[in-house]
Amino acid sequence: MWLLHFARVVAWIPMRIAYPTKVIGTAKLPKGKVIIACNHTSLVDPLILTTRTSRPVCFMAKKEIFQNSFNRWLFKNLHCIPVERKGTDFAAMKSVLKALKEGYAFGLFPEGTRAIDDTKLLEIKNGVCLFALKSKASVIPMVFLRKPKLFRMNYLMIEKPIDFAEFQDQRFSSELVESATKVLEAKMISMKEELIKMKAPKNKGKTK
Repeated sequence: MWLLHFARVVAWIPMRIAYPTKVIGTAKLPKGKVIIACNHTSLVDPLILTTRTSRPVCFMAKKEIFQNSFNRWLFKNLHCIPVERKGTDFAAMKSVLKALKEGYAFGLFPEGTRAIDDTKLLEIKNGVCLFALKSKASVIPMVFLRKPKLFRMNYLMIEKPIDFAEFQDQRFSSELVESATKVLEAKMISMKEELIKMKAPKNKGKTK
């Protein structure tokens, strides 16, 4: 864990200069297991998230980047979990659940891939809610206004945690996970729409 804390401290100032991001909402994460669910627009999203919140955040990373020994050492000590993007990677799923059980904050991008069009969200996949229901972790929805670009101000909205308590006492099933995912998707879509409306340029001129 030491390397994750160290990397976060080292990246703190450079990331704020290179990718200025105003946080709307509270960036203070609760203690214990928590899942961050955020839209995905850029390779620097994980760095922005972990330097804009109050705790180090772990992430998944594609298995290919773990192929050489240095990368394996680096990403393992950054508590990144390798994932096979094709099919269902049960080993990665077990590793995420183990990390949550141990009390980590874990970041997931429920769209499953980076969005080319940053004006809207892609379809939200079931993974976040599957992990949340299995681990009983709270989910904190976060949404970027747009794709981060060097030296351009961006906005990150953070909402209160969703604990999915209403789903916890029900029999676990794919239908239950899908119902919980619809709750998360509706919340993230609402946040995106609110951000766009909040930051839309105002028309200062009068319409003739």
